[in-house]
Amino acid sequence: MMNKAIKYFLNAFIFLIVLDVIFSFSSYVAKIFPHSIYNGILNLSNIITFISIFLAFILYVLMIFFRNIPKTVFLPQAVFYFIAPMLVYPIKLFGMTLDEAGLILSTVELVILFITLYHLKISTGSAIIMELSGNIFSWKNLFGSLLMTVLLLFPSLTFLLTFNTVKYVEHESNGFIDVNLKAIQSVRKTYIKTGDTSEVELIGMMHIGDSSFYNEMLKTFDFKDSHEAVILSEGVSDSKNLISDKFNYKKLAGSVGLVSQENHYFDPKKYNIIRADVDTSNFSKKTVDMLNTVAKVLNGENIPFEEKIKFLKFSKDIKSDIIKKRNKHLINVFKSVDGKYKKIIIPWGALHMPAFEKYLIKMGFKLENTYHYDVVRF
Repeated sequence: MMNKAIKYFLNAFIFLIVLDVIFSFSSYVAKIFPHSIYNGILNLSNIITFISIFLAFILYVLMIFFRNIPKTVFLPQAVFYFIAPMLVYPIKLFGMTLDEAGLILSTVELVILFITLYHLKISTGSAIIMELSGNIFSWKNLFGSLLMTVLLLFPSLTFLLTFNTVKYVEHESNGFIDVNLKAIQSVRKTYIKTGDTSEVELIGMMHIGDSSFYNEMLKTFDFKDSHEAVILSEGVSDSKNLISDKFNYKKLAGSVGLVSQENHYFDPKKYNIIRADVDTSNFSKKTVDMLNTVAKVLNGENIPFEEKIKFLKFSKDIKSDIIKKRNKHLINVFKSVDGKYKKIIIPWGALHMPAFEKYLIKMGFKLENTYHYDVVRF
């Protein structure tokens, strides 16, 4: 009875792989069709891939306990679905786009599928599992599989996950966050422009870190005359009280032995500060709802499952509010002060920096120097 159930599962998995390959390639071809058709195919392809990853996990667990599942046939498939999502950024290091990386992985998936079907044809004479025979359980198979998982699979997945996280952060911040073996670092970039009297300093900020990071950074703002420089500060206001819970990073910071940025900020009596951020009233309702959920999470409140799902759905509209709309406002404020101060300092979240840096370069500013602050030391 158990062999029969496993047989049906394995055949269903093979069928799903075939569908995944078909829709993976179809999503690239579908770009020539209307946007609605392309989105439909892409969404269906993503659903099939998600189900395939989930079933690959179940398959891997089954192979640990059931020795009569042919591992030469199914192990490559299961492992591929584990590591494929984490190979995108390593492939992109060769200068390829996200689509090109996806196409390469789809091709590898197709090759593995052909190998799987070839092995099945050789061993069973068919492209499907007809029968499973032999003993179901074996201590040798169990310990061997667990040993391979602990010594090979887990370390490989951990390395790839860490590598991808590092590369994602560095890529999305355009180098304003640097991760190395010694520390997570915030990068300060100084830009100058011939004929422009203002020197511009961009600092990729993080909401939590070692207190030494904030103390060292604040020394950057020690001026003999507070009016020779200006700080364009980050910080969304909430004039209409749309956010029910105030953002508080102290609990999160304390849980990992760090401090919150709130404890080390610019004294308006000491520094010349201009708030260069927007108000929550400029955001869509969807963004405000998301910010309320984030505030509850940061404050340690228990929130319903459906709210957590909404929190994970970082849609284009929300990203436009949180990143693009605020960047646009920052640029407008910068235009109003450019040339009026010897130094303009912009200590904003690292994800805001790439767009503003691109604007400076477009306006003729050139990178003069960089400096690295240790946010968290390992």
